[in-house]
Amino acid sequence: MVEPAERMFSSLPAVFRSRDATGDLNRLLDVLAACFFSGRTIDDHFWPGLEQRLDDIPALFSPMAASQDELRIERTPDRFLPWLAAWLSFTPYPLFAPEALRRILAGIVPLYKLRGTRDYLVHLLELCFGDELARIHVDDRPSVGFTIGQSDLGVDTRLAVSRPFFFKVVVEGHEAATVPMGADPAEALQHRLRAVIDFAKPAHTTYELEWRMRPRATHRRGHSPAVSGGDR
Repeated sequence: MVEPAERMFSSLPAVFRSRDATGDLNRLLDVLAACFFSGRTIDDHFWPGLEQRLDDIPALFSPMAASQDELRIERTPDRFLPWLAAWLSFTPYPLFAPEALRRILAGIVPLYKLRGTRDYLVHLLELCFGDELARIHVDDRPSVGFTIGQSDLGVDTRLAVSRPFFFKVVVEGHEAATVPMGADPAEALQHRLRAVIDFAKPAHTTYELEWRMRPRATHRRGHSPAVSGGDR
């Protein structure tokens, strides 16, 4: 089998092949052949050639493929995830761990056909937080003022006119993850929720985020604690 360096040397014009008395040209071609084709070992670490890396390009865009081994890339490397997220226009990517980001990037593209709709926001929040929240509800036509049979006096009643382009997001946390709302984990989760909602919502809309904790067995039905996240 002809080595890549030999093939490169034989492809040169005769004027170069006949004047390599010192062998410097052959040694230079050996280095280039290692870079482009066969790869080389440096400090006990093997670096594949560019030709071998070309076969790995499809794997760079496969965030949920199998784990990568030492020599071949079989899924998107962690260091490449931010670039892929930016390429897919998912700007809140810095707020998510690599494994969560992989799941989001693998599922977000089919959702883009729903952009600007309630279903898009619901599906995106489920994709981003499905393993962290027990329930996600988006009300794009919330009642305003006092509605008999729906309103809770002192909770969602107010003297107001209709609020155009307004929606309400209600999320319910798992009982096991119940923490005081002042705690850092809950604040961090609310921050990520708002970042994803701000990313997904139409620019002209405003919203209110309401956080609820799934009641423990000792709570009476209808008396689960709720904290409103305020309007945006």
